[in-house]
Amino acid sequence: MGAVSVPTVPTFAEVLRSLFAKDNPDIGLIRAQELGLVINPHIKVKDKGYTLVINEAVADPTRVTIALQLFNENVKHDRDKLGLGDENKITIKDDKGNVKKTNENGARRRFELETELDDAAMTRSPGDLWEKQMLSFHFETTGGEEIHSVNPRKWNYMDSLMTSDHKVVGNGKMRWSYTFKYLPEDKPYRFVLDVYSVAEMDGSKISFRPSELTEPQTFKIINDSLELVMASLEKSQANKGTHETVISFYGKMDNEIMHEEWKAYDPTGKQYNVLAVGGPTIEKTLSEHWREGYISMGDLRAKQPYEFRIMKLDQIPEELTLVREVVDKRYKDPNWSVSLK
Repeated sequence: MGAVSVPTVPTFAEVLRSLFAKDNPDIGLIRAQELGLVINPHIKVKDKGYTLVINEAVADPTRVTIALQLFNENVKHDRDKLGLGDENKITIKDDKGNVKKTNENGARRRFELETELDDAAMTRSPGDLWEKQMLSFHFETTGGEEIHSVNPRKWNYMDSLMTSDHKVVGNGKMRWSYTFKYLPEDKPYRFVLDVYSVAEMDGSKISFRPSELTEPQTFKIINDSLELVMASLEKSQANKGTHETVISFYGKMDNEIMHEEWKAYDPTGKQYNVLAVGGPTIEKTLSEHWREGYISMGDLRAKQPYEFRIMKLDQIPEELTLVREVVDKRYKDPNWSVSLK
């Protein structure tokens, strides 16, 4: 990873004057302003000596942000009265009166950052492969106590993630947006990037004779381990009335598996598409470690293996080669963190 921009975490209470004040540098809001997406609803409501004013509002698929100003009878800002919670809600309705959004869970916290892959990383992930990424991170107090975690392999982690989104903003550049139920407002804390993964070209090969799978055969490729246990010919799940070769296996994967791509080749070199089918679980996780643990493909205890279903290969060949053309490579040592206030 090349660069990560400094994130900001605005709340309704922090946006009293303007969404674009110098002390509120929210990346998403600044982009919205540049694109002309900010509107002035010209709302002014008076009640019991107080005046509520809304002069700026902007919406995207994951949030609605408005600049609230509350004035008392002396025409001065009264911040303490702007607390949002169970008894003080903001509800957004469409033109037919249907409720679309509400802050009934209290004020939410927004967190955004941008990442950029360097030239070497882009070379390993040509085409649109580089866009297939995942971040794993956590927030912690200055004393090292966990606040929240996102996508960890940690056992029994703290979780308050409400929404997440990411999109391409340039060649090799990605903007990540998250909404949390809570992040500290008046205390410093730290953002720690634990792991990131990205789809990369691989080419690792597994060659074997299916008839010899009467005994399990184990293969290791880039920190991952596959144990092939059986070859069978079964009815196709994708093409009715046909059969396909199925290789049953158990996997112990250090890398991610979401964006893996496999192909199969028979002895003549003919290529076949491969579909991986099964239920993965996270194993050997630790309560005090965000990076450890692995993905288990198949359940060995229940004798329910994962399957490589080789489509349109309607006869089990004498020899077979499986090629992982794309690996969802997991990097556990970004060694990057930043203090937030």
